Amino acid sequence: MVDVEIATFEWVNWWNESRPHQSLGYRTSAEVEAEFWDHPSREIMGIKAQA
Repeated sequence: MVDVEIATFEWVNWWNESRPHQSLGYRTSAEVEAEFWDHPSREIMGIKAQA
């Protein structure tokens, strides 16, 4: 069971920290989230403008 938990953690970490995503401009999820928290009001306004 511990091996499964470790493997799952490693995969989730890779998914968020290393894997570039096309719809995020080939940035990682972690990069996009960090940018969001640096400028939350600008990002929120952009999201609302696209709705």
